[in-house]
Amino acid sequence: MAHWLIIGPPANWEIGITNKMWSLSTRYEKFWARLQPKDNILFYATAPVKGVIGSGVVVKTKKNQSPFWPEEIKEGKLLWPLKIHFEDIKYIPIKKWEDNRIPVDRQGITLQRALQQIPDERGRSLLQALQKATAK
Repeated sequence: MAHWLIIGPPANWEIGITNKMWSLSTRYEKFWARLQPKDNILFYATAPVKGVIGSGVVVKTKKNQSPFWPEEIKEGKLLWPLKIHFEDIKYIPIKKWEDNRIPVDRQGITLQRALQQIPDERGRSLLQALQKATAK
């Protein structure tokens, strides 16, 4: 079971958490192809939040065939075809994201990369911090 960091805007995380799904561009296909059921994923929200706001467990991956995200629907084309379905979601309440988010030490993490595997020890540490933040 691997640990992954998925990075995206807060508004998209609201949609992704509600729908238990995230999507990526084909630019990340080599990483996406390595995702396995039961892998842990950590949800990192970009500015203004700048931190981990939730987690989930991968159920399956598949290629999307039709637009889903608001920007895709507006443009009438598929921009992010690589879907990740997840369950066992834990997240900080949306209104508390900025105050209670889990900061991420950037050592070895590229915040411009939408999907990246992180070391297991670091993943477990972030999950523990998230567990404490969601218990408040």
